[in-house]
Amino acid sequence: MEGEVLDIIGYVLVILSGLTVFSAGLTGYFSERIAWPLRVVLIPAGIALSLLHNFPPWPRVGLALIILVGIYLHQHAAHGRFAREEGPAAVEE
Repeated sequence: MEGEVLDIIGYVLVILSGLTVFSAGLTGYFSERIAWPLRVVLIPAGIALSLLHNFPPWPRVGLALIILVGIYLHQHAAHGRFAREEGPAAVEE
């Protein structure tokens, strides 16, 4: 690899994060199962993040992180995991 250290780190991170988005779409699982409509969007998004070399790496890394965090938050909000957990006393009532 040739270039500045920050550029090399950026390109490695963008490939890893782009392939993570791609593989989440391909396998249909991130932290929970992913619905088909979202999988159809994630597969080309992951490919584009990994292979669009016309754009600098750091904005692509940021976009990939936004996508991954968005999937995670969507999955946990859909299952109500962000609701306030009640203690054992509330369960016994």
